[in-house]
Amino acid sequence: MTLYELQPKKSENISDFFDYIYESLKNKFNNEELASQMAVEFGKLRETAINYKLCGSALLDNLKCYHDQLVLLGGKIRFSPENCNVSFKWFCSYSPRGSDKEVYELCNIDWEFANVLFNIAILTYLKGKKESQKKQREEAKKCFQEAAGIILFLKDHQLKKINRRTNDLNDHALELIFNSFVGYVQLEVAKKSMRRKSKRQAGSKFIRRREKTVQYFQYHAKCKTTVSLLRLTVQILRSDEQLSYGLARRG
Repeated sequence: MTLYELQPKKSENISDFFDYIYESLKNKFNNEELASQMAVEFGKLRETAINYKLCGSALLDNLKCYHDQLVLLGGKIRFSPENCNVSFKWFCSYSPRGSDKEVYELCNIDWEFANVLFNIAILTYLKGKKESQKKQREEAKKCFQEAAGIILFLKDHQLKKINRRTNDLNDHALELIFNSFVGYVQLEVAKKSMRRKSKRQAGSKFIRRREKTVQYFQYHAKCKTTVSLLRLTVQILRSDEQLSYGLARRG
């Protein structure tokens, strides 16, 4: 793991949420036993989705399952703030250096979706790092591509549904994270290409430069304040033989 490794966000159990689900399902199906069973199962599912003692792959599977169940429930009950007056609490995944991690609460199911998607992306990226260490280039590249796609969706679509921005959930932080993941995709392609062409010496230098650049992006995404992030943007530069990152500061 790099020094400034990205980590999933943390949350807490929300009893009010399960109570609302129970009441909504009871009114819909007119069956208390069925509603209770479904609400309990959903509560257990969310509990496993925020159980950070689990290994990465198990937690990732639980998060994806929880996300899918949220989508399915959205077709059965009303999750609008006017109906579902439940506060979803999530801790920021990182904070400016020297400060404690901030906690944000919002009565909006889209806030819950946004944080779940963020965690799925981060855990998928971490899975890619493990695959890369095992030299599983294609699998690693696939993970990094998936993680980048989720972050892009989060930035361009999901975040627009929420009237809230945090240190980790804002356009500029997500752009840095997205470009970091894209950098890892290109890194895996470079490793495979350099090995295939037996350009060991040239390839190792390129790979070291790319790894340092990716770490630099993640450092800024984690340790810079939101004000500082406003000055940062990422440009992907192309040359005939290799790809490199460039960091441009806004004036």
